Parts: sequence; structure tokens; C-alpha cells
Amino acid sequence: MKLIVGLGNPGPRYEGTRHNVGFAVLAEVARKYATGRPKRKFQGEVVEADLEGVSALLLSPTTYMNHSGASVQTARDFYKLPDQDLLVICDDLNLPLAKLRFRAGGSSGWPRPARAVAINDRTKCRSHFALSAETSASSRTTTA
Repeated sequence: MKLIVGLGNPGPRYEGTRHNVGFAVLAEVARKYATGRPKRKFQGEVVEADLEGVSALLLSPTTYMNHSGASVQTARDFYKLPDQDLLVICDDLNLPLAKLRFRAGGSSGWPRPARAVAINDRTKCRSHFALSAETSASSRTTTA
């Protein structure tokens, strides 16, 4: 099983903002691949998914982004998942608009929310997918 975490902030103040791009990505993945209904668990909303034969738990912590580590750690520990089965999706204000970045392994260049997960877990978050939320069809590009 994989644990895919979409980071965002709760409440109407953050709806539709780039801070909630992790929530938006996870909602789309859930729409396409969920195998059940969302449940409140692990200080967040979780739904199981089948990603073309790969079992995954999609987690949207309902804590604020910088405090999401406790939610992630509880879910990871409950399912006894190794760090390499964790993927964190979040916005990165350091990326220009319409850029995507996948990074395996951590460094001080990670967005603050992804670092919060790693610090709170007392482990290394092995990978994260950062993106700029405000895109247009003519400006979509990818960086690695």
C-alpha cells in the first residue's frame, strides 16, 4: 500500500488558493480511483484507492499544513508503511507559476509543508511532488 498525502489548509479562507493544491490533486485522484467513501481518520479525510493495481490510501490532513506531520505519521504507523511508500503533494511558492517538480529525497530546498511532515515524523519523507497551482493551458511545463 502507498500513502499519498495532499497538503492544504482547512476552512473557507484557503478554498481555491494555491495552498490547497495538494487537496485539489488528491480530490481528482479520488474522483477517478477511489474504491470507497471518504472517512474521517488520522486527523484528516482518507479514502482508499486502486491506482491501476496499486493499493493506495489518499490522505488530506485537516490540520493546518505546517502541522500535518502528526496526521501523516499516525496513518503511516497504523499501516506500518516504510518511508519509501509515502508521497506528499503540496504547493511550492518558490516555483514559478505553471511549473511542476518531483523530488525524491529531502533537502533544505523543500517547501516548508513538506519539511514539516519530515520533521514531525522524525523520518525522512522520501518524495514529494510540488507544483504551482495557477496554470493556463498555454503555460504548462514540467521540471524534474
